[in-house]
Amino acid sequence: MDPTQTFRWSDGLVTWHFEPSGPVDWTDPAQRRVRAADCCERLLGLLGDFGRASAAEVTTVAHGDGAFAAVFQSPAESARFLSFVRNEDAVRDATLELTLTCLERGPSGEPRPLDLPGGASVTLFVSLDDDGKLDGGASRAAWISLRLNVDIYAPLSWGRIRDNAELARLNGPRLGAFLARIAAELPARPLAIDALDYEGLVDFVGFNVPT
Repeated sequence: MDPTQTFRWSDGLVTWHFEPSGPVDWTDPAQRRVRAADCCERLLGLLGDFGRASAAEVTTVAHGDGAFAAVFQSPAESARFLSFVRNEDAVRDATLELTLTCLERGPSGEPRPLDLPGGASVTLFVSLDDDGKLDGGASRAAWISLRLNVDIYAPLSWGRIRDNAELARLNGPRLGAFLARIAAELPARPLAIDALDYEGLVDFVGFNVPT
């Protein structure tokens, strides 16, 4: 069976939202720069076997979307990305596009690598007004969103063949471990999950087995 038949690709299938923790005054541009760069650097370091960053884009108040954009072909690009965030007062969002590093079964049943470019993204959002100051009317100063574009981790998927249990067994722990690392090591407080097509099947540990 073609494994791609048992899972679904679509933009933003599930999104997990977190709020960065720590004693940071987001109204202070200097503290904001430091914490924003720290969040981005930690997210890169926390990816582990969940995936790898393939590109980055930053939106700023002054220059709008694409104020910074790079494809990660070497460590130099990630260093440039972090330097940009670290030295920019008014970052509205900083996104890392991810290639998911998954597993599938080979012909003899052995696990083998399955890379899914663009399978997810993770974004730091900062609530700034048009003057580059913290938006006093926003519900929170900053948050992080992990946006999943493929449901390879779901035992019951929306693929052509909905039974995705085997791939979920292989890959689900990678997603769960990454979510746990965000909460514990960024650190960040779990906020909410957007999962319209997976109601009752997703939490901050990952996808659940339907009962």
